[in-house]
Amino acid sequence: MKKAIKYAGIFVSVLLVLVLVVNVTIIVKSYIHPDRVPDFLGYKPFIVLSGSMEPAIHAGDLIITRVTEPEHIAEGDIIAFRADKNVIVTHRVTDVQTGEGLTFP
Repeated sequence: MKKAIKYAGIFVSVLLVLVLVVNVTIIVKSYIHPDRVPDFLGYKPFIVLSGSMEPAIHAGDLIITRVTEPEHIAEGDIIAFRADKNVIVTHRVTDVQTGEGLTFP
């Protein structure tokens, strides 16, 4: 029993150190480049501000995104994109159109 508690403690400690490293990296990057969304190994965190994606994603939920090629996006995927200089929008893809370039209405 003592060994199990010892290994559980080590596991929790390692997990907390990893969470700390990720958080510190994101905080430092946000101060170095305040005009960009900070990332960790290509993954970017966002907090959803509205309930437009409910019931799948609620207002206040944390979502993690990564950059992907538009050709890999399919109907039903949830994407986050820059709609304006300071506005990131989360949207469920309802259709993929390839008429004049690739668009996601």
